Parts: sequence; C-alpha cells; structure tokens
Amino acid sequence: GSGFYVTPSKGDTIIKSLKITTAHNYPESDPMEISIYGTSDKVPHLGQGAYTFSAWIKPNDYSVAQMLFGQEAFGMHLGVRNGGRLHQAHWSSDWNGETYLDSYETDKKNEDWIHAVWTWDGSSQTGKIFLDGKIEFSGDIKNPDNSVGSLVIGNLFNGMPTKMGWNVPKGFYGLVDEISIWNRALNLDEIDALSKGKNPLSIESKESNLMGYYDFEEDDPLTLTDKS
Repeated sequence: GSGFYVTPSKGDTIIKSLKITTAHNYPESDPMEISIYGTSDKVPHLGQGAYTFSAWIKPNDYSVAQMLFGQEAFGMHLGVRNGGRLHQAHWSSDWNGETYLDSYETDKKNEDWIHAVWTWDGSSQTGKIFLDGKIEFSGDIKNPDNSVGSLVIGNLFNGMPTKMGWNVPKGFYGLVDEISIWNRALNLDEIDALSKGKNPLSIESKESNLMGYYDFEEDDPLTLTDKS
C-alpha cells in the first residue's frame, strides 16, 4: 500500500494522540488505518458517523451499472450494479443485495417502482441494504469517509475521475422520486413505513436527523427543493 513516514525529531517518543488531516483531492484521501511501525499496532480509522439513504427508483435498464448516490471523489457509492442488484460500496468495500431486480415482481400498485434504502452505522461498522422494506444485505462495511468531496445525487462521481481517464459508470438510468437522507441508521420499522408510503417528515423520533428531503413536486422542472 501507499503511505508516508513520520519520524520523531528527538529520539524515542511516546505518542499519546495522533491526528492526520489529508488534502481534499485524490489520491490523498483519508487512510483506512494507520500502522505504527516497530510495534505491529494498527490504529483503525474511526468512522463514527451514520447514514440512511432512501429513494423510490424505477431504472430503465437493470443490466447497466448505475449509481444514485456518490461522492465528488473516490468514496461512497450506492445504486444498482453486478447483474442488476442493489449495491452498497465504500470504495473497495462492496456488497450487493440478494435480489436480481430484472426478475423481481413489484406490488401492482407501485407500477414497477421499487423502494430502495441503504444504511450504515459507524459505531458497529455495519452496512445494510433494503428492498421494499425487506433486508437484502447486512454485513461489515468499512468507513464511508475514506475519500473526500460533496454528496452527488444521480451519479457515481462528479466528473473528476473521467478527467483522469477512468471509464466509469454514467449517471442513473431511469426515474427517481422521494429522496430522503438521514444522518442516522433508521430501524426496520421506520424503513418499512417509508416503503409503505409514509412521508419522511412524519418519521417520529426523539431527534429526526433528517438532513435532506426531495419530493420532486416543484412546478419548475429545473428546481429541486430540500424540504427537510
């Protein structure tokens, strides 16, 4: 792997704390762990945040790799991939849901729309994928903050890797509705309620933690308002 050395200037040193701040550009993204040479100790990157991304989606073509949520650089990306399954990735830590969506039968009232949710709990390093309120995947996912850049809705990146010559998946192919973004991992009951049409603004909790809500109900097709 790549890295850098820090050599104490006054001989033997006891490290009580260590903070590394990286530049906001690739490839100098946040390290996933720090190795203290001479001790064999490895200090993990402490990603203690959490998220929930929820959306109703209706892809045109499930065979195409397509991301609904991404980052400006090389980080978190959530969408459809690997044979048409819901996909959760934190750049080198990638997982898929069980269901192949091209053969999935949706509820007739939903008219081929599906409800997709991705969650991550930093305290337990657990990522989860949900399809129409049912869990599709649960397992160990590395820290999502292993890169930099703002959230991107509708694509994997924000153009930078393309400029570097990367052949990356294009934007999301299809329709999207009712996007909600939270800074906590919603529980199963809350996710089930969203899949049954509950308004994200109605999710009851001591602290809502709803960071973004887009219902796509604007009269102007070029305007998208955050109603959180």
